[in-house]
Amino acid sequence: MKRAERAMEEDEDETDAKETCSSQVAAAPASSHICDEAMRAFLSQPTSLDDMLVSSQLLNTQSSSAQNVMQKVVRRMTRFNVNLTITEAVDELEATLSHLNLEWKTNFPNVFTITTTDRRKNVLVFKANVMEVDEGTFLDFRLSKGCGLEFKRLFVTIRMMFKEMIIKN
Repeated sequence: MKRAERAMEEDEDETDAKETCSSQVAAAPASSHICDEAMRAFLSQPTSLDDMLVSSQLLNTQSSSAQNVMQKVVRRMTRFNVNLTITEAVDELEATLSHLNLEWKTNFPNVFTITTTDRRKNVLVFKANVMEVDEGTFLDFRLSKGCGLEFKRLFVTIRMMFKEMIIKN
């Protein structure tokens, strides 16, 4: 009987130790407010054309003098500015996603997680951030999971639906 009592006491000590383990980091309080500077830090693409050059492209510039720098720019722009307010842009994006029969949810204000299946029946997940900038409202799309080609096809479709509202650079 004493063995059973000792075993129970040891189990209680272990659970107390597990609950108050000092090596575990305390969870940060969840906040629904994300400042603009923090959101801009998570942009998935370069902000200027100079940042879009791959360093290996700069090494071979003398051998291929026929090409200029703009032809060597990495083509991965999946963002655009629109001439809408942020609420109008969010409403328009929601309408576009619903029109395309895409599942979406918002965990944070103005951050959409879009989920669908691609042509091969694989899961395709991407994010859309809607931010207010000086030139209007900025929509940034980035792939989270799935085929990049399928993501690009969907992005082009979404961009075409925003065609009349896009601000030309």
